[in-house]
Amino acid sequence: MKYSERIIKRGKKLLISQSRCLSGVYCYMFLEGRKQLGCLFVGKFFILNYVFKLKNSEEEYILDEKGYEYLTTDKYFKACDIIHNFRLHSSGCAVFQKSRRQKNGKSKMETYYLHKLIAEKFLSKTKTRKKKLVSTLNGNKLDCRIDNLVYRSREQSSRLKKTSASSGYSGVYQEGKRYRVIISFKKKSIHIGMFTSKDIAALAYNEASRYLYGNEGKLNQLPDDLTIEKSDFDPRKIQLVLKKIKK
Repeated sequence: MKYSERIIKRGKKLLISQSRCLSGVYCYMFLEGRKQLGCLFVGKFFILNYVFKLKNSEEEYILDEKGYEYLTTDKYFKACDIIHNFRLHSSGCAVFQKSRRQKNGKSKMETYYLHKLIAEKFLSKTKTRKKKLVSTLNGNKLDCRIDNLVYRSREQSSRLKKTSASSGYSGVYQEGKRYRVIISFKKKSIHIGMFTSKDIAALAYNEASRYLYGNEGKLNQLPDDLTIEKSDFDPRKIQLVLKKIKK
């Protein structure tokens, strides 16, 4: 989604910027000190988000109202000022570590990963024996809003990892001047077809992923201005191939 942004008010401590997406929705960002609050207005409703800078990085993490209230009202987390002491972990998520003295006099290092902390507090009922890994719907590990967190299986989490293919798209591999599409299903590699461009091939992979995995399938991010000719891409052909496999 593309945005146009302009600053509508600026002061020493307060910065308010207004963003407008193509659909006409406005987003107001309020920044005061180290705390940034974003209000997304949709009709009569609004969503309040909190954005904080990580201690060891220029990166920022995001919380919604419930997550922010939890971390700032919990007795232990409030005493640690955990909200301002998260660091960027090598895995790309936000982490807080603190040495805590035990009753036996020894110290123990406690580690809290923000996405896990929020999920365990608000989404524990959705956790199962198979789906026990915390993941994010938009792929951003620093976006720890409750609606963006989900428990997934190890198999699904592995499938959704960033691709290492030279094409830049999952399941798309260049062979000469054409692009082959391959998707994994039930531990088997399935050939979907050959396509004239990598973008069309990526679209074919998305179609196969939706058909095989539904909402849990990985999707390639395609250019906004991508135009497709009927002769280049026919989803019905892909579905016919996959029907035989899914039976």
